[in-house]
Amino acid sequence: MTKNLSRIHTYSLFFALLALVFSGVGFYLLADDVVDRYRRQSVAAIADSTARRITDRIAYYHVAAVSAIEGLGLGRLMKPGRANDRAQAVEQLTVFFPDALKVRLLPLSERAVDELTVPNLGYACLDIIQSTPDRPKSPDAEFHMLMDALSAHIDIPQSIVDAKGELLGHLLISLRPDMLQEMLDPDTGQGGYTELRQYLGDGGQFITLAKVGDASLTAGIEPHFTPITNTPWKLAVWPAQGPGVLTGADQPLPWLFLLLALVCLVLAPVLLRAMAKSAVNHDIAALSEMLGDIRSGVMAADYSLKLDEFRRLAQRLRIGGEKLVADHEALLEHSQSDYLTGLATKDAFNIRLDQLFDQTRMGFPSSVLLVEIDNLNEINDEFGHEAGDIVLKHFAGALKDSLRKSDFISRVGGGTFGIILSFTELDSARQGFEQLREKISTAIELPSKTTVTFTWSGGMSSTSPSDCGTSEVMARCQQALDEAKHAGGDEMRVHG
Repeated sequence: MTKNLSRIHTYSLFFALLALVFSGVGFYLLADDVVDRYRRQSVAAIADSTARRITDRIAYYHVAAVSAIEGLGLGRLMKPGRANDRAQAVEQLTVFFPDALKVRLLPLSERAVDELTVPNLGYACLDIIQSTPDRPKSPDAEFHMLMDALSAHIDIPQSIVDAKGELLGHLLISLRPDMLQEMLDPDTGQGGYTELRQYLGDGGQFITLAKVGDASLTAGIEPHFTPITNTPWKLAVWPAQGPGVLTGADQPLPWLFLLLALVCLVLAPVLLRAMAKSAVNHDIAALSEMLGDIRSGVMAADYSLKLDEFRRLAQRLRIGGEKLVADHEALLEHSQSDYLTGLATKDAFNIRLDQLFDQTRMGFPSSVLLVEIDNLNEINDEFGHEAGDIVLKHFAGALKDSLRKSDFISRVGGGTFGIILSFTELDSARQGFEQLREKISTAIELPSKTTVTFTWSGGMSSTSPSDCGTSEVMARCQQALDEAKHAGGDEMRVHG
């Protein structure tokens, strides 16, 4: 949070400028996205146009092949023993396909590789006219190359069937591969780059059949793919310019920047005001807590403040408050100390017990003990009150030296002392005082060289969350003390 209220105005201006920047970037990216979409649509149109041109060229050969089959009656030549007739028919087919490298008639019964002629008839050439469960229909065209560039060619197969539709064989037309390059004329790239690929199986491997344009445009950019119908070919087209800032259509980035601009413009000032209000309320509460602590006489080591304006005020209050607390503690210490033993008075005992009783409700009980010198009155009667005072001071000092710093001891009246064992379970407190009984000397030598012996009894209990107040635990301690004294004294009783 800001350290100064005046900085909120600076932060508001900052977020307004940030909103302007975010909105500018967002609108720029939206415009860039529109341009990129148009560019991609243009690429798709180019690819579709080229694909149609290639498809139409292939279809032209199939139509010509069907015309040749019907016009020359090639179906009857597919029977066994008609090899010479088929050879003569092949010569006639050159009229239909003047630009073909080779035309072959392949009956079902006579299929073998031919590696001597150019272009070769290899196994790959025969595979495209061989139906399989994975490929029930032959591709309309496919590129083949057996050994070297001289054997490279494009095969276009056409089925030959009888009147019943039964397959008799195939007419296989082999064309120059550069015919594909001719279809990718320079206008196809329009300053971009285009490749015609033949894919090999499903592994993603391919060979490039033809290309045109600037190949450097392929670096780090995905092309637009258009498949050529019923062939293993695909057109890959890259635009003349690479994509803009965005990597593709329907990107959320522009809207994200516009949303950030909206947040900065609308929500940020609201949040800043809310945070400023929260900080002011927090610091007012902290100052109120400090004033309350000054009144109660117990100040905390630190008060969390968020704003410089309140922190400076708190420093002045703290200086004055600490002086008031110190003066109050000095007066309180003087008024709450027993004049004879130097222990706390009964009032201080009650205050301390009230403080710990609040902790009991949170699950942290404390043990309370009332101890009393059994024969103090007899000592006063026999040896005088001066001797009784010596016994009281001796016993008070012995108790104080035997307790922990966290424990509290006070003289609550006559020869009775109240002890609070902070956050101590009753069993642990009882064991501790049984051991204490063995440590405290009960024989005192008076200035007159006379030895005085005394005994003491105790009543113990502990605070309980079910108690309505501290009077209940004190009543249990008093009852336990009375039982110990009625039993003859010099012992301790416990009431849970």
